[in-house]
Amino acid sequence: MIKTRKIEIIPVGDKKEITQTLKNWSELSCQVANEVVRKTVFNILRFEDFRKENPELNLEQANKMYKEKYGLSVRALSYDATKKYELPSIIRGGISNLLYKTLNTEKNNILKNKISIPSFTKDKMPIFFLSANTPIEKKDDIVFFKLMKNVVFKLNFGRDRSNNMSIIDKIISGEYKFCDSSITLVKNKIFLNISFEFESQKIVVENPELFLGIDLGINRPITMARSDGQYVRQIDLGNCMLEARFQFQNRRKSLSKGLRFAKGGHGRNEKMKKLDNIRNKEHNFIETMNHKISKNVIDYCKEQKIGRIKMEDITGITKDKNEYFFKSWPYYQLQTMIKYKADECGIVVEYVDPKNTSKKCHCCGEINEDSRDKIDVSKYTCLNLKCDLFGKTQDADINAAKNISVSEGFTEKPKSKKGRIETWKKKQKNIEESLTELV
Repeated sequence: MIKTRKIEIIPVGDKKEITQTLKNWSELSCQVANEVVRKTVFNILRFEDFRKENPELNLEQANKMYKEKYGLSVRALSYDATKKYELPSIIRGGISNLLYKTLNTEKNNILKNKISIPSFTKDKMPIFFLSANTPIEKKDDIVFFKLMKNVVFKLNFGRDRSNNMSIIDKIISGEYKFCDSSITLVKNKIFLNISFEFESQKIVVENPELFLGIDLGINRPITMARSDGQYVRQIDLGNCMLEARFQFQNRRKSLSKGLRFAKGGHGRNEKMKKLDNIRNKEHNFIETMNHKISKNVIDYCKEQKIGRIKMEDITGITKDKNEYFFKSWPYYQLQTMIKYKADECGIVVEYVDPKNTSKKCHCCGEINEDSRDKIDVSKYTCLNLKCDLFGKTQDADINAAKNISVSEGFTEKPKSKKGRIETWKKKQKNIEESLTELV
């Protein structure tokens, strides 16, 4: 697994000169990146046409013949496009490697016009570099990072709440592998976005058939339920989060109204600075809360030794939804954080079709549109006379989470193409097993 940490770095030596050098490299990296994108996309498309013209060749043979015809492979041609720029080779190689991997992975989406070809601007361009020949050394409890011969930095860990020093120690010792990384300049500060690869430590699972179901709700951001029916203490941050979001929203509206009557010749950026600051604060608040929630979920799984999680496939969740909470909170980001934190611990994440999970009683399984309270949607009441929970008011999100925990899960999202194929394969397998039993 590969992760990235952001650590402030301080130039050793002439700070002004090194900072200016980095700014120059950043601007030049922007030109190089745009050039590499153009050349790589062109060569990827040309290679796809070449394969169509020679369908009898496998991938290895096609690569060999393409190289013979055009002098270089598609990957080498990407790097070749950087040679006319006066940039250190480790930076040119870093840009070329990253963009080739990205474009090659997304080539099908590019060909189908599902995503646009990336472009870069000089004010937000990181300096990518190859990890080879860029050593990290520790001397007298001070960590130094050497990008080039005369470009050396000291790592500033600050309070180190993220335990970055421990990660750096493991990179130095070789326990973690140092991967291609980048440097960014933010105002007067310089940051190292260090990437490292490590093997995930799997938790010891006592019951492989035990699942933790997670519902995205209105009462709270997420609601958890175990497939064995045991009580789960919920992460109740809904009111706090909603209150903060409304405060940010009201401040944005107030500032937006005031900006309509703003006068002066300082330009748009100066006038919009306060509004942009509020947006950035809101974004950081959301990201921090999602990190806390996802961490609590994984900590609970570790504590209870639960090795499997089931979540809803939230594709199109905001469609036909009027609730402010659903529209405003980035659930996709939250699910992504849960997924990558789960992968680190070896916890398997499955996705469930959310259809009827909030309308079905977890006790009797009856689906009734009227069971969900129309006025207070956080309440659920089973209307099945034969059900043990008939007439009892329940938490709608907990009911939905219990349904999710026992629903059929898929490693791919059910609404995606891979998920639909996986669903079809499971149905075929069930049909074959039924026929075998009959025979």
